Amino acid sequence: VNAHNIWAVGNLRTLHFGGLGLHSIPNPAGVSMFRVSSTPDGMVYGLGVKANHQEGIYAMSPVGWQPQLPTIPSTTAQGCGNLTVTDLALVGISDVWIVGNGTNSGASCTFGLHFSNGAWHSAPTPAVSGSTLAAVSALGDNDVWAVGEIETRDQSLNATFDTTFVMHWNGTSWTQVPATGGGVMSDVDAT
Repeated sequence: VNAHNIWAVGNLRTLHFGGLGLHSIPNPAGVSMFRVSSTPDGMVYGLGVKANHQEGIYAMSPVGWQPQLPTIPSTTAQGCGNLTVTDLALVGISDVWIVGNGTNSGASCTFGLHFSNGAWHSAPTPAVSGSTLAAVSALGDNDVWAVGEIETRDQSLNATFDTTFVMHWNGTSWTQVPATGGGVMSDVDAT
């Protein structure tokens, strides 16, 4: 959030540095927090997973993490199910983006979901074979970036190759952005 307001999350607790040292805050019972993000006005959100594998968005309050948004859908409008959220990005208190991976008829798929106007909305990602998403960053409703990898199997070499996967949301749809070089992208920060 700023140089005197730093947050870190883990499976048992959350650490907060408020300028005078680290303060430990227990996570909600049975919830492992694995991502944290903040809004420009200082609101802090975390992405957590319960023991039953149900993921949720939590907001930091004076008494600790509190469930914040409606349950993340288990399937997108395009049929991507068994969703695993990999990252979240915040534009504002009621403006949240999440990306991740799932399956559709046995094949892997990626997804983007946007929380606005009190509900989750599907933001269909391009159907790119072998792709996975790792991270998302949002500057606004029409400027969202997501990164990951595309895994390609070369049967003749009996080898697997990873290439860079970059996407941009323009307010209407995701577009795959050409990226040179190979390798997995694990995080993105748009400023």
